[in-house]
Amino acid sequence: MGDCLPTSLYRLLMPYLVANGAVIQCDGGLAPATLVIRRRFAHAGPPIASVVDRTPSSIATFAMCQSMSNPQVVSASTAAGTLAPVPCQSAIPMDWSPGAAHVTVGNPPKGRLTALTNDSTCRCALGGTIRIAEPMTRIRVD
Repeated sequence: MGDCLPTSLYRLLMPYLVANGAVIQCDGGLAPATLVIRRRFAHAGPPIASVVDRTPSSIATFAMCQSMSNPQVVSASTAAGTLAPVPCQSAIPMDWSPGAAHVTVGNPPKGRLTALTNDSTCRCALGGTIRIAEPMTRIRVD
């Protein structure tokens, strides 16, 4: 891609790294959540997220779930006769994807992990797609 576009335009198309405190949004949720990264690496600045940061300790909830793929939403909505959101449970079985093509985070004894970028998404087992709304960095990577 960099061979066909001017360098300045190519850089504008590159995604940002995602850091602790990033705002994330589920299209089945009613409110945004904050991505919490607890590990520290030897660099200045906030902790950078990796594609494996998808656990309940990293992603709280999106308040209420309104995804019609969620059996609890279907049941509550059927009983109410209208869409009836239920408390979000944020069940995320798979890592974020795609992540950074050439950037990793981590310390060698524990291994290196693919860094998370703002163009990544992950899926909730209950039907929502989660995206990065605000990455909390302006560090571009390719």
